[in-house]
Amino acid sequence: MTKQMKNAYSLLRNGPHRFADTFSLWRERSAGRRRLATLNDRMLADVGFSRADAERIARTPFWKP
Repeated sequence: MTKQMKNAYSLLRNGPHRFADTFSLWRERSAGRRRLATLNDRMLADVGFSRADAERIARTPFWKP
């Protein structure tokens, strides 16, 4: 079996797990960004963010880190 065939087989075998992990990560990012957008200015200051930072982060698409 060639290296390319092994890589293709690995992708097929692990693909569903990778998709599930990626989907879970995206959901967590999206939820965290929504929660960040709901914090008041005092709470944001406590965690070291400004309102502008929170709004910028909240607008970031879920697939971007």
